[in-house]
Amino acid sequence: MPAKDNDYEKMSVKELRKLQQQVAEALSKAQVKRKNELLAKIQAMVEEEGFTMEELFGNNNKKSTKKTVGVPKFRDPNDPSRTWTGKGKRPAWLNELLAKGHKKEEFLIK
Repeated sequence: MPAKDNDYEKMSVKELRKLQQQVAEALSKAQVKRKNELLAKIQAMVEEEGFTMEELFGNNNKKSTKKTVGVPKFRDPNDPSRTWTGKGKRPAWLNELLAKGHKKEEFLIK
C-alpha cells in the first residue's frame, strides 16, 4: 500500500534513500520484464505469419561498431542513480567510499 504524502515527510534521509533505491531497482526489473514480454509477443506474431525475426529485422548477431552499455553491478548507496558496471575506470563515488574503509562488495546490486 503506497504511503501517504505526509508519511514521506516523517522519514529520515537514510530511509528515503533506501526507498529510492528500492524503487529504482523495482522499476528496472519491471522494464526488463515488460520488454521481454513484448519481445515474446512480437516473436509469436512473426512466427504465426510464417516469418523469422531475422527475415523481418535482420541478423542482430552481427558485430556492431556501436559501443554497448554494460549492465550496472554496483550502486552508490547515497545516490542510487549513480552506478558502475565494474568495467573501466572506477567512479569517484566508489573511490571515496573505499577510502573510508568500505569494501566494493558492499555496493553490489542484488
